[in-house]
Amino acid sequence: MQRASLYWSKTHWVSLALLRLTPHTGVITLKKSLQDQLLKAGLGNKQQARQINTAKKKQQKQPKNANNQGTTNAQAARQAQAEKDRQRNLELQEQAQAKALQVQINQLIDSNKLSTYERGLPYYFIDGRKVYKLKVDEKTRIRLAFGQVGIAKNGDDKQPNFHLLPENTIQKLKDRKAEKAVVWHQSPNSLKDYLEANDIEDWSYPKGLFD
Repeated sequence: MQRASLYWSKTHWVSLALLRLTPHTGVITLKKSLQDQLLKAGLGNKQQARQINTAKKKQQKQPKNANNQGTTNAQAARQAQAEKDRQRNLELQEQAQAKALQVQINQLIDSNKLSTYERGLPYYFIDGRKVYKLKVDEKTRIRLAFGQVGIAKNGDDKQPNFHLLPENTIQKLKDRKAEKAVVWHQSPNSLKDYLEANDIEDWSYPKGLFD
């Protein structure tokens, strides 16, 4: 047995040196730290052992830090995408509401616009920096002066269409915060008082004009 053991390599003897039998159980257990075991076996110096321990600690910490960083980046990406989706949904809702409001405004104008006159009197008004005119009769001109009739527009600013509208329709446009009422004179004096003061009695007043 002694002769056979001479052929064992140094590594085999080191392996046996690293193990021991527990007295009562006979179970083989590891003994001391890897650094102490290598030093005792003569397989390395203190500097090499420290390098091994340092590398081992870095290897243990690196996956944990990498996983944490990866989780943080994924959460930030999800939050950024959620915020982007929320903003996009708000924009779509605002666009849909603006479109629905524009449809209501156009319907109000088209269904309540009054007639104009090709051979009437020119009525001048300003929209923005430009001066426009509509031809109206004398009754409409007076009603415009007292706010019983107003002028609203639809279409774009380059090619606007102007329409005469009754007072209640102009008010509905303003209630909807529509920048459509171009001319609307809210005079403190009533049109009825004006007509009576000027002895005008032969007009056929529209129903509900003075209600």
